[in-house]
Amino acid sequence: GHLALFIDKWRELTSDAVILQAVEGFKIPFTSLPPPRPLLREPAFSAADSAYCDEIVRLLQKGALTKVAPFEDQFLSSFFLIKKSSGGMRFILNLSDLNLYITPPHFKLEDWRTVIRFMLPNFKMASVDVEDAYMLVPSTSRMDR
Repeated sequence: GHLALFIDKWRELTSDAVILQAVEGFKIPFTSLPPPRPLLREPAFSAADSAYCDEIVRLLQKGALTKVAPFEDQFLSSFFLIKKSSGGMRFILNLSDLNLYITPPHFKLEDWRTVIRFMLPNFKMASVDVEDAYMLVPSTSRMDR
């Protein structure tokens, strides 16, 4: 994640430990390590399922996915695609089983109605596309597996 390259600037902006830890490298808050789940089933894509292969290639090229060699205590999750309203496909990694071993911090994504209540006259606003924002936050290589 590129955010770690700017940790000094982030320290100038905030002293919030949660924010700085995320910028330096997010660590998933496991309550316990999940048991190995080495193989769900070998994916088999037909020519009709080329959308799956296309999406995997696209995510590999942009660095959102990384190919790793199999290892003994790996935990695999299934995935699927859903159609976006824009016409493309959205890759969904099903982490519901992994989430059983995690205590996530509280997080609430505010919507535009909340933001409007905080606006004052002459405020400057911007809209940010956060489609690939998760790629900016570094994680430990152990978690990537």
